[in-house]
Amino acid sequence: MSARESIVYYCPRVNWLKLLGPVIAEQARRASGLAAVVVVPVAPLADYAGKNRTIAAGLFLDQVRAELPDEVELVRADSAAACLEALAVRRARAVVSVGLSLPPEIRTGVQAPSRARGVRWCSLGYIYEELLQVALEGVQVLDDWDVPTTFTQTAVDRLAELLAEHGVAGGERVAAFRPIGFVECDQVAGFDRKALRAKYGLPEDRRVICFATSPPFPSLRAASPAMRWLFRQPWYRGRAMTGAAAALWRGRWPDVDAVAGYRDILAELRRFADRHGAILVGKTRGKHEDPGYVGRAMDRFLGDGAFHPFRTLELLHAADFYVGMYSSTAFEAAFVGRPMLTIVPFPPELVEHPFFFQLKRDFFFGAPGIWNTPGVSELAHTWSRRGFAAFAEWARRAPFPAGVDAAARSALVERTLGFDDFKASARFLDLVEGAIGREGRAR
Repeated sequence: MSARESIVYYCPRVNWLKLLGPVIAEQARRASGLAAVVVVPVAPLADYAGKNRTIAAGLFLDQVRAELPDEVELVRADSAAACLEALAVRRARAVVSVGLSLPPEIRTGVQAPSRARGVRWCSLGYIYEELLQVALEGVQVLDDWDVPTTFTQTAVDRLAELLAEHGVAGGERVAAFRPIGFVECDQVAGFDRKALRAKYGLPEDRRVICFATSPPFPSLRAASPAMRWLFRQPWYRGRAMTGAAAALWRGRWPDVDAVAGYRDILAELRRFADRHGAILVGKTRGKHEDPGYVGRAMDRFLGDGAFHPFRTLELLHAADFYVGMYSSTAFEAAFVGRPMLTIVPFPPELVEHPFFFQLKRDFFFGAPGIWNTPGVSELAHTWSRRGFAAFAEWARRAPFPAGVDAAARSALVERTLGFDDFKASARFLDLVEGAIGREGRAR
């Protein structure tokens, strides 16, 4: 039995370190006497099938260990019983996870019995996924958590309104969410732009565009698998792509009179970068499975790399402009203060959950939204003839963005991320310490 009580961080995915890392750092700064322990589920408890193989923490244990401070204990658990024992042996007072969804064996075999013993379970929100989880699993999922958190109260209030509009009973229970901001972005406080340019081999005297590559659009696999496949093919471009889209979608979306292929979009982005003498840095992820032409269109092409410090945040801080393919990286770009363009290659109804799309209309697509705020961010719809023509005209004529409107950026961050500061981890730990009967140190 450990002599010290602890906060345990449940880490089934290596990319969760971008969220857990800042909280662990804040815990160390407070010197509260609580140990920090990271528990990684490994096979057979963890499932490494499909895309999990590219993000499962159990397959990246060396990286997890390297990104954690030496004093943080790393524990592997191959069963729910082993995970539960780890909590008991380390005298866990609280468990920190990301989002509200847990595998059934963790929920019933670890969370429920440990909560019965007084361990508090605390959830970090991430790009509104926790709000979608309430919509998919029902408001009762909140009952499993002692401290459920999210970015902003504004989104919680809108979720409550949508639940009421859809006749969902108990929608008022979303008031259990506590807004804290985006803990990942606390990392930015220690960044140095000149040092990051040197780290990534980016000259100080050149403009830099950070490009987030296209996600795999898993929901499109079911809705329109042919178009999902055709979009990524190097040879399916121009009229052929438009003809396929018309045949497949005309009945449902008569306004879709043209669809640009991925390679067409990249060609225009490359044109814009070359016209301004800019370095185009592509940031991808393993699960994106980029076609070869994506990397060839970039001047630098980088994968995930480290999560604490988080490579994406570092590249955004080093860049002058951000462009994303339907990417939530816009949250980080807004916080860092980079002008941005988000490319929407399909009608969003095709790729979004119907309920969640109503929330995204308010906080992503609509103004002021993370993808659409004058003075900060713009949208390019490339799934219509007019939309792609406007995008191509931008590539040929638009000036390089000079920066963002500071007031518009601050208002956007406060609306969509909740707080425009580097104190999200401190707010979260205040809540955790309050739940276990310890006084918070920083508010």
